[in-house]
Amino acid sequence: MALGKLVLPGGALQDVLHLHDVLARVSLARLCHAISRARALDERPDIKSQFNSVLYQLLLDPSDRVCFEAILCVLGKSDGTERTEERAAGWYRLTREILKLPEAPSVGSKGSSADSIDTSKASKDKKTRRPQPLIKLVMRRLESSFRSFSRPVLHAAARVVQEMGKSRAAALALGLQDIDERVNVNAFSDALDSQDQDFNENPYADGARKASAVSSATGGRDTIASVLASLMEVVRTTVACECVYVRAMVIKALIWMQSPYESFDELESIIASELSDPAWPAPLLNDILLTLHARFKATPDMAVTLLEIARIFATKVPGKIDADVLQLLWKTCLVGAGPGGKHTALEAVTIVLDLPPPQPGSMLGLTSVDRVSASDPKSALALQRLVQAAVWFLGENANYAASEYAWESATPPGTALMMLDTDKMVAAASSRNPTLAGALTRLQRCAFSGSWEV
Repeated sequence: MALGKLVLPGGALQDVLHLHDVLARVSLARLCHAISRARALDERPDIKSQFNSVLYQLLLDPSDRVCFEAILCVLGKSDGTERTEERAAGWYRLTREILKLPEAPSVGSKGSSADSIDTSKASKDKKTRRPQPLIKLVMRRLESSFRSFSRPVLHAAARVVQEMGKSRAAALALGLQDIDERVNVNAFSDALDSQDQDFNENPYADGARKASAVSSATGGRDTIASVLASLMEVVRTTVACECVYVRAMVIKALIWMQSPYESFDELESIIASELSDPAWPAPLLNDILLTLHARFKATPDMAVTLLEIARIFATKVPGKIDADVLQLLWKTCLVGAGPGGKHTALEAVTIVLDLPPPQPGSMLGLTSVDRVSASDPKSALALQRLVQAAVWFLGENANYAASEYAWESATPPGTALMMLDTDKMVAAASSRNPTLAGALTRLQRCAFSGSWEV
């Protein structure tokens, strides 16, 4: 097929690899990804492998723009579609596939100089061309990018980490059996390196080899978990960047890279510390809340923890939070949290009702980060809308969260709760269903002491 000849030595696409045009190499990455995933070529795995080889070579491109685009293609984020299966396959490719660099072609005119190369240099060149795990190449490049002083580079690198987290979450959600982050990343390249001594293969046809038969041994330091931990340590240091937009992207990357089995204390501490900075614009904060919402949809088991993080926004910056965004997060988590998480979901709503009312500003115009100044009409109005949304949500969903409805009586046969006097009725309701009783108490408090708008 003529398509396969394009990526062979001397082919047109091989020439694009060495063009100085960055956008041309970016387009090459997208083209290679599209062809390697084409359903029409399922019967020609050799052609797919050839284009995969070119795509993986672009991970070594000196341009951050080209390298990041190649990483996104590997992760399954090359177009606007967000298919969970493709994202999960992207994480599998990143953690399991390797890059086998093609041998450099010999030049006849330089035969005499080639003979003068000593043995040590030849062995060093052979070592640099040994198969490299994709994840190791990507992590090294990202760590280098996060040490840059360029804010656009830092922002782009954080976005790549965020997309990496999305693919990782998709793989965990689908329960891929072959995903073990304790595996040694060098095991796959070592296995292929040993096979190369027995087989004479075309390096372009097998540029990317899967070593699924390799045992998931935990020996060695470079495990998937260890290289991820090393990367995230560098990512967390980027929170110190002066640019609030870079810090926002870093927080979103941390949210997506957070594992359900790890502690959330450090993430909560970072977010709480950042929200103490008054420089954060409201749209950026709401964008992070939408990230929490998307993270829950990808991993419903994290509902309770994500609601705990959302509570930080409600208590730290209530005047900057869009009530509709927070209400969307409440609703989604309440429905998907399961029976055990409904009480926690409801508590995340009721905490908004405990927020202090707008306080008069001081002579210097300074107020606590946990309070909203009455001298700031915009923030005071936003807080009022937030409380109104919490009251409405509580009234609409308290019965659902408490798993008790007016037409379903949980009292023993022969006992009518409504026939009791007021004090006994309240006591009976509180002892039987504390969640519902707490919601009713909050609503009563708002009805008697809240503003007329509430």
